Amino acid sequence: MSVRPARAADLPSILALHEQTFGRPLHETAWRWKFARHAAHSIPLVWVAVDAQERLIGHYGAVPREIRLGKDSPLTAMTAFDGMTDARVRRQGVYTRLVRHAHEAWREAGVACVLGLPNEQYGSRLQALDWRLLFSLRWFLRPLRPEALLARKLRVPFLGRLTAIGGLWNRLADRPLMPPVSDQATGEPAATLAVHSGADAAFEALAESLNALDRGLLDHSGLDRGSAWLTWRYLESRPHRYQLHTARNEQGVEGYLAWRFDRESPAPFGLIAETHAPTDAVHDALLLAAITAMRKQDALAVAALAVPGSVTDRRLRRAGFRFSWGSFDVRCVPLRDDLPWNRLQDRLRLAIAGGDFDVV
Repeated sequence: MSVRPARAADLPSILALHEQTFGRPLHETAWRWKFARHAAHSIPLVWVAVDAQERLIGHYGAVPREIRLGKDSPLTAMTAFDGMTDARVRRQGVYTRLVRHAHEAWREAGVACVLGLPNEQYGSRLQALDWRLLFSLRWFLRPLRPEALLARKLRVPFLGRLTAIGGLWNRLADRPLMPPVSDQATGEPAATLAVHSGADAAFEALAESLNALDRGLLDHSGLDRGSAWLTWRYLESRPHRYQLHTARNEQGVEGYLAWRFDRESPAPFGLIAETHAPTDAVHDALLLAAITAMRKQDALAVAALAVPGSVTDRRLRRAGFRFSWGSFDVRCVPLRDDLPWNRLQDRLRLAIAGGDFDVV
């Protein structure tokens, strides 16, 4: 076998390998959206393994991001996606050799580290490829139609018609998100909420303010989240349709929340991909607006990923979210020796969201 950068002619084989590996088809436009936008980057982002007959047997890709780890200049990181090996050659060292080759090429190009969510199926390859644990992202869930969820679980359809239960639950769960009456009486102007489902002129006008918010919110520690990232990741997304809620005041953007509605799931869920807000009040206004929109689309529940013990964890719990199924381990492969691990492993200050990966 040999390892080389992916070529345009490899795409049909890549799509076939994706369906074999993950059990679901991947459309060409979705793959191109993920990787082709960054094709002008000087570093090859997608690597493939091929056999002696040039048949594709492995795939590994990543998206470049800036990461700030202190007050020094931002570093280049890679967020890794879509590691795949043909079933016929698994457990023969193909994937290990492929990933090592990609990481070494990125190291030589000046990339500081690789971030990803490798799962337990990696087994001994976690150590072999130097995937070091940073912290976990845990699923949180809030029912929006508890009566319908209960009807599904117990297989008693008539329970789903008891909508008064859901109405009462949502009124109680929404109450902590409402601004206090004392705040409403001060006469202070409230944040203006806007919803963006595409990269329209109104959103483009927010670019400078979003970039300033990014620098302020991350406290010099985390992945970049400026307007370019939000436009590509959510407003131009091909696999899913996202809505981006922004909160603005007279000075600019105060916060934002990105979410989508998963109609393809057996139980239609809303998924919060990313939220950033400097205060509880801004976060609560954005979350309440998103939850209200999800209920109008008849979502049964809303799920979000958060770091246990973080500010987002606390805010979600206050809004009726509780621990749900599963979690992901955020791991890092260092490509240089001087990375500040105290900042990388600071789960309460390093800004990492589910939307940084492809799990929401």
